[in-house]
Amino acid sequence: MRDKLLKLSKEKLIDALLDLATDSDRAADMLERLVSSPAENLSRFEQKMDDLKSQSRFYDWRHTSSFAYELRYALEDLKSANPNRLKECGRSLLFMKPMRPFSMP
Repeated sequence: MRDKLLKLSKEKLIDALLDLATDSDRAADMLERLVSSPAENLSRFEQKMDDLKSQSRFYDWRHTSSFAYELRYALEDLKSANPNRLKECGRSLLFMKPMRPFSMP
């Protein structure tokens, strides 16, 4: 498949990607990430985290996969902006609040 795609013109591939992006939020998100600067990707990540934090939605088992996708693509924005920052954030991103250090009594 890769070899066939390499033979296509750049314009044809761009048109196909844009067509996919109109039907797929994931594709649109990826294209936006590819053409954005690190600062723009960081801003998109922060906005997505703010949006997720402001939701008072409960995710039952039927919706956990969509929530996981939302987190995954938000983290891809962060990774595109600054790969080291993703490592620094670690688990606290998943809980969307600062983690208290674990201590033994």
